[in-house]
Amino acid sequence: MQDTITIDDRLAVFTSQPTAEQLQQAAEAGFCSVMNLRVSEESGFVSDEGQSAEAAGLEYAHAPFAPGAIEVSQMDGILDRLDELPKPVLLHCKSGVRSAVTALMFLATRDGLSASEATERGLQLGIDISNSPVQSFFQAYLRDRAQP
Repeated sequence: MQDTITIDDRLAVFTSQPTAEQLQQAAEAGFCSVMNLRVSEESGFVSDEGQSAEAAGLEYAHAPFAPGAIEVSQMDGILDRLDELPKPVLLHCKSGVRSAVTALMFLATRDGLSASEATERGLQLGIDISNSPVQSFFQAYLRDRAQP
């Protein structure tokens, strides 16, 4: 599917706001769920996306967070919700940055990767989070969850 970065067999990132037609294409491509990370106040937010996703046969989760305004407990909840969703999950936000960071955090916390290993994995996939507004949160979150 165009505008999609496959992270692994569990997750992919859609790099823009999907249309109802693209959600249908995602379902046809084998996705089981979609997670929307956009806040409703964002320009271009689609209020009926959940209905479009469900009409396409996808489970829908809305887990909004604004860049630079994410709390640790909020990210914990997002990652826990990702655990629960049928896989594969298509993550999206407005541009794919929050989605990519969330996907890399999922990989790191679920697969035991360090922040640097997760960042390197992202670079291998064409994802550079070095200038992301949530990059410092990413580093701190993973550092605080590192196993001794």
